[in-house]
Amino acid sequence: MTLKELQKKHPDLRYDYGDSVFRRSVWAPFFENLHESKVIYRERFICLARIDDLEMDERGVRGTVVPLQFLRTYPHLIIPSRPWRFGGSWEHMWQGDRTLGQPYASWTIWPEAKLVRAIEKLLAKEDVSGALKRLKPDLE
Repeated sequence: MTLKELQKKHPDLRYDYGDSVFRRSVWAPFFENLHESKVIYRERFICLARIDDLEMDERGVRGTVVPLQFLRTYPHLIIPSRPWRFGGSWEHMWQGDRTLGQPYASWTIWPEAKLVRAIEKLLAKEDVSGALKRLKPDLE
């Protein structure tokens, strides 16, 4: 099942408060099936990233973000030069059509392997604008 299909089936997952047991049951498989542990990660920038030390338990998910390639940055913001930790509770996570995120922590990821592979292929061709176009529906 894709995140979009899951969203249609359970529209309440769009909100940032809900049953943590249920949310873990439907979202954990997306973290368990990452393409080479990679996601598209958005905070104050967007990057292709690898998630190291991924941990999931009854409370939530957490790991270390290792940026591999930046797709969008802003000149006035400092771009992280080293890996950093991310995480959040299942209860306060929310879902978009193709994203999962933690509103209070300000991170969003695109975890689906098919999309991550497509973005990787575009980046291998140095087509950053094409990669951003693939993400555009979720950026608005």
